Amino acid sequence: MAPTVIEVTKRKKFLAGSHVLENLFFSAVLYGWSSSYLIMRQERIYYNLCGSDSENFTLNISHPLPVGSSSRELLPGCTAQEDKLNLAFTISSSLLSGLTFPIGLAMDKMGSKIWRFIGGFLFLCSCLLLAWVSESTSWMLFPALSLHGVGGIITTFTSFQVANLFESSGSTVISMITGANGASTVVHALLKWIYDVGVSKAVIFYVYGGAVGLMLLNNWINVPNEPIPSSGHPYFGSFGQALRLDHKVTGKRFHNMVSTAGRRLSTSKVVQQGDMMTSNIEVEQKKESDDIPIFKEVIKSPIYIWSLVVLCIIMLRVSFFIGALNQHLINISGGNLKQASQYAQIYSLMQIICLFINPILGWVMDFRTTPKFYEDDSMSKEKRELKLKAQKIQNCSNAFMIVNSTTFLMGVFVFIPIMEVQLVAFLMTTLTRGFVHAAVAALYRTVYHPALIGSLIGLESLATATFCLLQYPIFMWVETSPGKDPLRANIFFICLSLVNYGLPIYLYIHVRRLRKQLAPDTCNDAVSLTNMSLPIQ
Repeated sequence: MAPTVIEVTKRKKFLAGSHVLENLFFSAVLYGWSSSYLIMRQERIYYNLCGSDSENFTLNISHPLPVGSSSRELLPGCTAQEDKLNLAFTISSSLLSGLTFPIGLAMDKMGSKIWRFIGGFLFLCSCLLLAWVSESTSWMLFPALSLHGVGGIITTFTSFQVANLFESSGSTVISMITGANGASTVVHALLKWIYDVGVSKAVIFYVYGGAVGLMLLNNWINVPNEPIPSSGHPYFGSFGQALRLDHKVTGKRFHNMVSTAGRRLSTSKVVQQGDMMTSNIEVEQKKESDDIPIFKEVIKSPIYIWSLVVLCIIMLRVSFFIGALNQHLINISGGNLKQASQYAQIYSLMQIICLFINPILGWVMDFRTTPKFYEDDSMSKEKRELKLKAQKIQNCSNAFMIVNSTTFLMGVFVFIPIMEVQLVAFLMTTLTRGFVHAAVAALYRTVYHPALIGSLIGLESLATATFCLLQYPIFMWVETSPGKDPLRANIFFICLSLVNYGLPIYLYIHVRRLRKQLAPDTCNDAVSLTNMSLPIQ
């Protein structure tokens, strides 16, 4: 039986930890494509497109393997095969984000538990298809990778509500989840290592698919059916109060009250005494539809539009970097496939850094947001809340300044044709992937009504997916350049990344406007200290 929200609050650390582990193993593993690509090449997927004009790529792939391990020989390939494999990745990475809009709309009404089951089932199906795909059934790669991406993003998307259990460290929890999401690309690097040892592809993905069952079991036991309200929310306290009413609230009435409290993430005052509390909940339920802003108006807000622009640019940049990584390393290494393969594996393994670095960004976004900083009795409650909101938006501005800087530096270091310098570019890419989703989720959580968060993130992901379809024509543009050198594309991306700084600048201006609203209150407080009375303006 699914636990209640009250039971979940008692084991919130376990739930948060399990969600982090699930995102580490079953979320954005699709972005480990640089390792998966080599497996598919070895398994001769779409090799029939090469005909008799295959390029001679028969050098052994050498990875940092343990003593006694073996490596497989990379079979010849061709441009047509490479283009087809990259097309599968392009479509899949777009679907990874695109389907989150309808998922977000549905999750706002149905809760996340059922969608975690759906995501796990899709991910399991993708593992089975990846185990079955072969040279004669190469077409299965497209649905396999698509389900791999969609199932993974559902896992991440439905994990964010756990942050509501942590009042002053919610952004840190979100950062840990997105950090695990970014680090999950290392999974396919580990699978590639096992494959090089000699384990067959089918066995690898059968076992990997079986591990998904653990996630489904945890979802059944520990995830509540109802959405998790914010821990600082008045309704959150009303759960425990309801349990102490000595059977004054029972049966269907209790179920309705708990369901209402679970769905409400933002309300006004709640009376905390006896039956008055339940009657106030019923009143607030009637006002719920009036409290939620109109969705069409929200998506027209400058902050949301700027966030769309930033995320579209960053995800297109990262997706292109991952898709073109193998060819980029081959060009820089002078055609040394052995060295290029080693660096591709290093990039995949470096993604684990996201798991440990992302909490730093969470600390930036949670800076000075604990209640103790806003206990000034001389300031009205409304002004204290406004001051807290201004601080949170300022933190988001700082976070986006960091994200945009890592994106820009990634493009700069990619320019330098030295293999060792590419390690720095790998680090910048890793930080960008890990930070950007945490920053966006924290911004929406701060600025917008909780009932719209799922739909807003879903629409943002749909826009990002559509924009990322541009990576395929950019791939084709690179193919036509001399030596398949992505120099022109990298120049384009560096110029494009400068646009991203518009968001933190706008947020900074918005914070200044909010803080100006605090000035009159400060003046009134100073006057009151001299026992002078002024008319209320």
